[in-house]
Amino acid sequence: MTNIYGYDDWVNMNEDTGNPSIIPDVEYDAAYISDSRKNVAKKIASTGKKLGWTDNAITCMVAEVGRENGWIIDTILKGHKDAANGKSNIGIISWQRDRKEALLKYLKSKGTYDGKNVTNNLITIGHMVEFFYKEMASRDGDTSVMTSSGKT
Repeated sequence: MTNIYGYDDWVNMNEDTGNPSIIPDVEYDAAYISDSRKNVAKKIASTGKKLGWTDNAITCMVAEVGRENGWIIDTILKGHKDAANGKSNIGIISWQRDRKEALLKYLKSKGTYDGKNVTNNLITIGHMVEFFYKEMASRDGDTSVMTSSGKT
């Protein structure tokens, strides 16, 4: 087991499966993942923690972004084409179409999108996590499964 995020030693990577898990007190050893990628994962985790998410919710989100974009900041912020449908995606969970436009509007309100370019920094990653959480709340109104008030 290798801790790849360096965030309070609670999100770790199972070397056999490649999946994150919550295992405390595992030695930090992440030479195979760049600092940039680790920083993206850390920002996702710290923003989720700030929003009151459980460790399980944070682990799932960090894993999902790794699956979607490999925690590669350029892929997240500059976007890429969806291999399945050819649409242009952007963000930590590859938003497209109306959801992409809603994300860009949110980023613009936060000052991390100027109408042409998304600001290339970790603050923008944090704003994307916030947007994801707001999007979840607006869909069914219940995000308690992600927070300590939920049943996770």
